[in-house]
Amino acid sequence: MQVLFAPPYNDAVGQRTVTVQLSEGAHVAGLLDLLVEMFPPLRQALTDALGRLLLGSEFFATVDDKVAKADQVLHEGSSVRLFPAIGGGARIESGRFTA
Repeated sequence: MQVLFAPPYNDAVGQRTVTVQLSEGAHVAGLLDLLVEMFPPLRQALTDALGRLLLGSEFFATVDDKVAKADQVLHEGSSVRLFPAIGGGARIESGRFTA
């Protein structure tokens, strides 16, 4: 599975994309847990002081260009993107970001 990182996460990881192997039935939350283990600088950006993921408030994930929740099941060949929450200029329509 390919994971793409928007700034500033690509700086924390040291690259824009990584490929990871996950077991069948893995969820977005499991992928995020794996990523913060693989890339410790991501932990500060993606979790709060108690280690809880800030998905949906401080950052967003998409799976195959659709907004994803933590419990979404991932499939082989999916493309996941992580990007910070920013204000203005975009809205969500039917689970997709539009300008």
